[in-house]
Amino acid sequence: MDTSTIYATINFAEIQELRLASSSLPSDEEDRAVNNDGEDPAVHIYDDVLAVNNYTRQCPRRHWLTLKLGCAGLILVLIVIGISVTVGFLVQSPPRVNMTEPTGRSAVLTCPRDWHPYWDKCLFISQTTRSWVEGQADCSMRGSTLLVIENEEELKFIWDFLKRKSTKFYIGLNYVPAEKIWKWVNGSILNPDVLQITIKNEDNGCATISGLEVLVEKCSVYHLYICQKKLKPV
Repeated sequence: MDTSTIYATINFAEIQELRLASSSLPSDEEDRAVNNDGEDPAVHIYDDVLAVNNYTRQCPRRHWLTLKLGCAGLILVLIVIGISVTVGFLVQSPPRVNMTEPTGRSAVLTCPRDWHPYWDKCLFISQTTRSWVEGQADCSMRGSTLLVIENEEELKFIWDFLKRKSTKFYIGLNYVPAEKIWKWVNGSILNPDVLQITIKNEDNGCATISGLEVLVEKCSVYHLYICQKKLKPV
């Protein structure tokens, strides 16, 4: 049997007892038992009990409806979170950079033995002479190229570095007769605002640098040379 039905039955029995008790009151007590509106208080009690009984029957349904709504809301939130995580996984940020200067010192950047650091480069000064083509080939075997001077600051650094040396060094700059231009080994064109060449021979000409100037030599002449490669984390 439903507990709400039992509760209503008990309350109804109590109401009957109240009605019998009120009928046995003296007339003056009956007058006091009637409120100002002329209504029997037992009737109000009966109405209140019926209201409580109706609420008791409706309450579980309301709780069940609230529980359903709460579960639906929780499921919706979990779906939104799952979609956000999936999108964040698919749309990944760019790969992390190991270089330390802009992003913080998370890795140590160093040059191999016998190489000299300059900003993000490592420079190698050869100890043997070769032609320009042979020098470029040797640099390539070391995982590098002949030196490419990118700006005036780097040019000044090279000049200061070579001041104590009385010889010339090949760099990665040569004249291309078919195009009639000077090109670096990385394919970029010489910027005369950065580097001025003292021209002696443009045909089959390759650039050499000393502690004082940049000269043009025949590419077949043997000179020392400078290699460069990028710094790598270790």
